[in-house]
Amino acid sequence: MEKRRVWVVRCEYPNDGSADVIVNLPNELLKQLGLGLGDLLQIEFEQGVIILRPVAKSSGGVLSDRQQSRATASLTYRQRLRHLLHLPTETTDQQIHDLIELGFTSNNVRALIDLGVLNTDLQGRLSSGGHSTADESDYVFRIAHILSLAEIFFGDIEKAIRWLSKPKTQFAGKTPFQMLSTSPGTRRVEELLAQGTEGMTL
Repeated sequence: MEKRRVWVVRCEYPNDGSADVIVNLPNELLKQLGLGLGDLLQIEFEQGVIILRPVAKSSGGVLSDRQQSRATASLTYRQRLRHLLHLPTETTDQQIHDLIELGFTSNNVRALIDLGVLNTDLQGRLSSGGHSTADESDYVFRIAHILSLAEIFFGDIEKAIRWLSKPKTQFAGKTPFQMLSTSPGTRRVEELLAQGTEGMTL
């Protein structure tokens, strides 16, 4: 007999003007069911209980669709990241690492400044021709990285910024943007986004 497991999840409103809600499914459940982005779920409502069942994969076509989805998401992520940091599309990860160590200029972060997601002190220093320190550059990269992921998930940069700017109970009332001040905080934001983008390889 199959062992019964119960999870408690929270419904959250995305506050984007839609009537939708976001249900964060636990990573353990997603992995146990082998679910990822683009997989289909059958939703049933019986006697006050919502039942989710994965739709059976009848052919290899679903897998190829999923692989295509991953490839598209990876390409979109890299394009968004390079746009936000004003880098050529052929820039390698090693070159990005080297640039972080050298420090960003206002030219690199113009898109982030225009979006209003950098603190004013850093914006001012970069605007006057200075370079960011390696630590500041690492922080700027974390912002661009998470903003790229969130934009893919929400499909819109403004929705992504709104979500990143709103306090979350998972972060003790802090916003995702505030969590980006440290690497562990950034991982927490990645994990929360991964609950909706499980299966994407970026």
